[in-house]
Amino acid sequence: MSIENVTDTILVGGEVAAHPPEPIFSDYLEMTTLVLMFIIGAPLNLAAYTQVVVDYGF
Repeated sequence: MSIENVTDTILVGGEVAAHPPEPIFSDYLEMTTLVLMFIIGAPLNLAAYTQVVVDYGF
């Protein structure tokens, strides 16, 4: 059984399995951005949610 494919397929026990793509810079940039947004956003959200509302009686 001969399979030629540009996605680099391999034969595993008679079945075709494709390799996942290699991570590229944008993948790392996206993950870093998401982690930073969580690190910054979670405390800000908690702080905004737990603010004490001061009623001045106006």
